[in-house]
Amino acid sequence: MLEKQVTVKCSAGLHARPASKIVEILKKYKGDVYFVSEKKNINCKSMIQLMTAQIKQGDRITIKLNGSDEADELELMKEIIKILDEDLGELKNESGSS
Repeated sequence: MLEKQVTVKCSAGLHARPASKIVEILKKYKGDVYFVSEKKNINCKSMIQLMTAQIKQGDRITIKLNGSDEADELELMKEIIKILDEDLGELKNESGSS
């Protein structure tokens, strides 16, 4: 089991776009993945649970991974943290200009 406490940095929090990215990367992972926030266990393989958790920018959560391969867990932890750190363009002009 691997656990890490992180602060959510994405400006709009955990909404549809980052939640769907998390669910997508977890399709290849056979273990259990939970976010623990305000003493709630949130199943990260459930889009509904991720969306209803109302995790906002600045919230501290604990990511818990429980699988059979520690190397897979470390790589997955990095991917999840990257998603929680990204802005994903929510507040940027998405008209295609660079």
